[in-house]
Amino acid sequence: MAKHQGKPFPAFEVTDYAGHVFNSQQLKGKVLVVNFWFAGCQTCELEIPELNTLYARYAHDSDVVFLSLVRSRWEVVDPFLVTQPFNYPIVTLDKALLTQLQSAAYPTNLVIDKTGRYAYESVGAGVGSILLLETALTQALR
Repeated sequence: MAKHQGKPFPAFEVTDYAGHVFNSQQLKGKVLVVNFWFAGCQTCELEIPELNTLYARYAHDSDVVFLSLVRSRWEVVDPFLVTQPFNYPIVTLDKALLTQLQSAAYPTNLVIDKTGRYAYESVGAGVGSILLLETALTQALR
């Protein structure tokens, strides 16, 4: 069991690369899928195409929101995205948000359930990791 399993996800407000604001209040009753990564993390970069595929399957489901939280400055992320696009909202992690969310390893994937609690947490990536993430997402939607 993950260290945060069943605990409340911290309240937050972030603005993505496109200027859209996301906060915990507007996401109440929705399932949140969060990916933590940084440009230059090879394992993080390897899972991006699979995350994009997963996002495409749920992009039109109003009960699911995907957020990509990157621990890199926009100056680093911007050229990276030209060659490796991320198809869902990207937010840069500032120190305060990073401390609040307590993510220290990359990549980390989370599923936050409709009640705002951690339903799934995985650190690292490997064969089957996106399948496990999707399974947790499906369960959280029930």
